[in-house]
Amino acid sequence: MKVPRRVIDGSVKFLQDAGAKGNEALIVWVGTFSEDRTFEVKDAIAPPQRAVNTGTGCCVVIDKAGLFALSKYLERNAFLVGAQVHAHPDDAYHSDTDDAFPVATLAGALSLVLPRFAAAGWDTASVATFQLSRSGEWVELKASAAQTLIQIVEA
Repeated sequence: MKVPRRVIDGSVKFLQDAGAKGNEALIVWVGTFSEDRTFEVKDAIAPPQRAVNTGTGCCVVIDKAGLFALSKYLERNAFLVGAQVHAHPDDAYHSDTDDAFPVATLAGALSLVLPRFAAAGWDTASVATFQLSRSGEWVELKASAAQTLIQIVEA
C-alpha cells in the first residue's frame, strides 16, 4: 500500500484533534489498485460520524446516512476503501467493536489503530495493524510486516 505523507499527516491531525476532546474518530483511506496490484491511497475521508463517550469508554458511530454518503463518494470517484484508521485513548488494539463494525470490508484491507489518541503522531512500530483475511477475520500483523506493507510516499 502506497500512502502519501499528506494523507498520514492529515489523518494524524484529525485523530489528535478528536482525542484532545476525549473522543475517538475514524478516517478511511481511499484509492485504487495500480497495474501491479498495489493499493494506492489517493485521499483520507472522514465519513459523517458521531463520537460516543460514556465515561467508561468511547467509540465512534457512523450511521446509515454516513455510510451512504461514503458509498456515494466512493462510487463517484471509482475508489475503494483500503484502510480504516482510528485511535484509542490508551493502548492500540482491535476491540470487539472494531471487529464487528468495520468500514473497510475488502479482503486485504487494513485497520490501523493508533495509541493514546495519536498523541505521538505516526510511528508504524506503535500502530496496531490488522489485515482483513478472505474469511473475514482481522489478523494482526507484526510491526515489521506493517512497515513493509505501508510505503509512505511523497506525493
